[in-house]
Amino acid sequence: MRDGIEIHILKEQYRLTDKIDIFDRNKIQNELPPEAMEFYYHHPVQFVEQQVYGVKREDGLYHPLTPEEVKANVINYRLEWQTKEMLQALSEDDYLTIYSGRGVTKTTFLALATIWFLFTRENSRVVATGPKFEQLKVTLWREVLKWLQRSNLQDKLVWSSEKLYHVDAPGLWFANILTSKDKENISGIHGDHVLYVIDEASNVEEQIIDAIIGGMTDLENKIVMCGNPTKTNGAHYNSYTRDKDDWRVLHYSSEDCARKNAKWFKRMQRYPKDSDMYRVNVLGYPPKGNPKAVINLEDCEKAKAREVPYEPYIEIGLDPASEGNDLTAIAVRLGMRLVKVHTYAKTKAPDIYRHVLNVVRKYRKEYRVKSPIRIKVDDTGYGNAIRHYLALNDTDNIEVIPCLFGGKGDDEYANNATKMWFGLGQIIDEIELPMDDELLIEELCSREWVPVSESKVKVEPKHKFKERLGRSPDRADAVILAFAGGPKKVFHKDEDVDSHIRKFDIDWTLDHLHNRGFDGVTMSNTLHYAALVLNRNLSIAGLAAIYEFHSDTLWIYKEFYQETPNPQRISAQVRYETRSGLYTDTRNVKIIGNKMMFAQSDDRRPLAEMLHREGLHLVQPEMFDEYGSIGLGSAMFYKNQIIIHKYCLRVRQEIDFWQIKTGKLDADAKGFTTALLLILSELKSRIKRTPVSKGLPDYHPVLVKTPERVRLTAWMGR
Repeated sequence: MRDGIEIHILKEQYRLTDKIDIFDRNKIQNELPPEAMEFYYHHPVQFVEQQVYGVKREDGLYHPLTPEEVKANVINYRLEWQTKEMLQALSEDDYLTIYSGRGVTKTTFLALATIWFLFTRENSRVVATGPKFEQLKVTLWREVLKWLQRSNLQDKLVWSSEKLYHVDAPGLWFANILTSKDKENISGIHGDHVLYVIDEASNVEEQIIDAIIGGMTDLENKIVMCGNPTKTNGAHYNSYTRDKDDWRVLHYSSEDCARKNAKWFKRMQRYPKDSDMYRVNVLGYPPKGNPKAVINLEDCEKAKAREVPYEPYIEIGLDPASEGNDLTAIAVRLGMRLVKVHTYAKTKAPDIYRHVLNVVRKYRKEYRVKSPIRIKVDDTGYGNAIRHYLALNDTDNIEVIPCLFGGKGDDEYANNATKMWFGLGQIIDEIELPMDDELLIEELCSREWVPVSESKVKVEPKHKFKERLGRSPDRADAVILAFAGGPKKVFHKDEDVDSHIRKFDIDWTLDHLHNRGFDGVTMSNTLHYAALVLNRNLSIAGLAAIYEFHSDTLWIYKEFYQETPNPQRISAQVRYETRSGLYTDTRNVKIIGNKMMFAQSDDRRPLAEMLHREGLHLVQPEMFDEYGSIGLGSAMFYKNQIIIHKYCLRVRQEIDFWQIKTGKLDADAKGFTTALLLILSELKSRIKRTPVSKGLPDYHPVLVKTPERVRLTAWMGR
């Protein structure tokens, strides 16, 4: 908090002086006199109070403040001292950075700075950017419109949804908003007078700001960054810490702001002053990081700034409540994007049923979703009745899934609620959260964990959370339900990963095929496969593997990869590594290719034909069963029946990261997983698992162990 004497001095410093009373306050019909423009060029505070900051009068129009109103310094009839200080600092320095709490008039300052710079400099450019384009349109750009409508400048400056331009030179003299995602567009701007306005700067990528600063080579270039300090890294953070000598640094606390929302400030005061929630949002200091928080504030802020691609797949989390102060919360998830959380107070079962169906129909129509919409309900207590209520619906194509917050945990988490909360924390870096739901952010980053034992934790009870925050985490619980399950591994490995990754030295070459003295694995009780996959980027990926009948194990011993298809090289490599010849012996290696290998286009022959000319014979899969292969592979991984050689690094990495997201296989999966599925599909069609008929039980005396019978020829029946 600033010292009271210092604040008083700042207030007096930026009051309007009698010097500028000579300038015309009427609506500008012609150009301002040169002496006025020259004065306003270096005095943005007086420009705003004289020409922009209008007050609605009896005639219904906005008129500038009178000198008496400015000197009276009455709230709603004045610029706050923080706004004045920021404007004057921008006129004096080219590099300005501001970090503060919320409600200190940062958006107002950026809008007024945009109008001042654009109007007072001929053929000037103002570029406004931030982490999200749509967010800039509804915050900063609407603020520009508000002040322009209250100003005397409407005959000279014209506002549109993405641009503010001067009528004398619309193509050269304008301000606009650009997304910070496009580095080339922002860094390529030049002119005699350019102002870069960066809103929510903590969430703008460092390389974007570096590109802007690197291009500030013209006559007059200014840059201003402002925002809440939500991160402890990045260009904005560095500007007021490591690089503070290169910037004009201003800091403000919400405690010193007269215009802050009283209800919001009262809610913030429930947090300890050393908590990240109070530090970031009120005091305007960077987060320290709460070691006991399940989800960090910094991760939530990053999720707010993230833009996730559109996926037409809806899941809904429902946390019902009927009495007291708890709310019924319905969280709508579109792929990995949280669209909105709807809340309702004191609702009975029929009301909740109606609300849920209204939400389902609204978003199904809005996003044109035809697939079933999954509704995950907290099945504890009151939620059990709601779940049965919804299950009776057979007209809205919904799938109701019960989730137990109080369900049994595992070795790491004490209960299912803890497991689901930490599960969201593990995928928070893939999620997009709504920008305008501060209550949700508070709840997500305020839930703490407590130790149960040396190896087990649980989230704090709800009554503890309510004591600290004053309400139940209803919104957060609905979001937890919506994302329950998250992305799932295709091939899940419950046991030690090392059991699937080994270095093995079994000789599978054809040299010992008829050598009865050889003690290793021979080709007579194995199936030898190689699979090659042509990807869409024309790279080739593949692997070689051997299936052992007697152990029901698939050994992946070699991987192949080429960035560009070279038939001669790939043929030589596969033939050498698998010891395959030109003959087509059924006991020899079978080399399988995907459909693209056999696809023919106007400009080239099929790649399989080219490989055949080089001595490598590829066959198409007889019947490729993708999801059946996934099922077989999942079962074999679970039983440790797929072993990957430790040197097959690409195969291991791709399989480890291969996931099912929103009910679909991850599109990022490349050729190695496809090659594995091709081999598993062949195994599925080749290996017939017949049911075993059981006879009458063989009774033995109690406590006498039944001898195990091992059939050495069991593999022959497969």
